[in-house]
Amino acid sequence: MSVDEITLDSLEESVRKQVNGRFGEILKSADEYGILREIADSTVPTLYSDLWNIARDNSDIGEREPEIYSGRPTPIFIITENIIEHLVEIASDEFEGLKEEIAEELESS
Repeated sequence: MSVDEITLDSLEESVRKQVNGRFGEILKSADEYGILREIADSTVPTLYSDLWNIARDNSDIGEREPEIYSGRPTPIFIITENIIEHLVEIASDEFEGLKEEIAEELESS
């Protein structure tokens, strides 16, 4: 693996940082899921080679049937959509964790 190779871990870290940076916007939004999905979607690499490498290193990404698809999905679509779904889960967990931290801080003050 080269130093610049994109990994699922690096995508997860990027999503967490973006959720932290946009926490106020997400909290005020009527469509939290929409923003979290936008963050996840914008984090997914566009080069097929990066997508294939992520699938190679994380077999479940290439093997699961994505929740959202129409027609007969291509392998690259399956990989991309599964990465997005995974990153939405990471974003949601990060957002919920931040909300819990703030609630705890408010309770203790």
